[in-house]
Amino acid sequence: MPLWTLAVRLFIPTGQPRPFLPVMGALAITVAAIQTFSVLGGAAAAAMMFVRRVGLSTGAMISVVTLEQLATGFAKAALVAVAILVAPAPAIFKAAGASLLLAVLVVFAALIWAAHSGAAVARLADIAPGWLAHPVRLCGEWTTHLEALRRPLRFAVAALLTLGRRVMETIAILCVQKATGVPVSIEAALLVIAALALATIIPGPPGNVGYYEAVVVLAYGWVGVGKETAVAAALLQHLAFLAAALVPGYLLLAIRRQSLLQRAH
Repeated sequence: MPLWTLAVRLFIPTGQPRPFLPVMGALAITVAAIQTFSVLGGAAAAAMMFVRRVGLSTGAMISVVTLEQLATGFAKAALVAVAILVAPAPAIFKAAGASLLLAVLVVFAALIWAAHSGAAVARLADIAPGWLAHPVRLCGEWTTHLEALRRPLRFAVAALLTLGRRVMETIAILCVQKATGVPVSIEAALLVIAALALATIIPGPPGNVGYYEAVVVLAYGWVGVGKETAVAAALLQHLAFLAAALVPGYLLLAIRRQSLLQRAH
């Protein structure tokens, strides 16, 4: 969460508030909503928390979410590339990784263009019909707030911090391997985290229950881990991930609810 918070604060444009603890609280509640409901539920939570709690404008909030997803795409593509280089990945895995990298590069190029088109979009808003002026103006605000893409070093640091989140997850997978009797292997851990990065591009059920375990078991099967051991590792790994994703957000909500009740009395 601290690494994620630092990355997101770099995506917040100049002139918008970026307090560390409120941003981290907004992220904690967002990820809890994603795991409890869906990606759409998480998007709604992010919109509410970043606008109401952090104080971002709507356009700035959309730009932050856009840049965070772009950085996540780069981090996933990097993990898949490393896994392909060091682990015995199947052909379909390599093809999926190449497709992901191509998609991220296309989106990156489109967003670079958008980041430098704010003035042009603003001029369009001035001449657009009344019913269209507001959405065009919001689009102009969004492109203007893609500030990190106009500052390459700033975006690169944020992308590295985002990759650091995945490194933390990889370390956790190594710990799970040690705890469940799986031969401790950085190659296997990279293959697992890369397989999850590819599989979770497609939204699954709340918490990815069952879906997550199937991907981990399949990845361990590629490196010769027995099915029973792989299932144990998948269950423990998912439990640890859900605890980290759910507990901070729900704890924060409980604290805020108690605070509101005390104020009411």
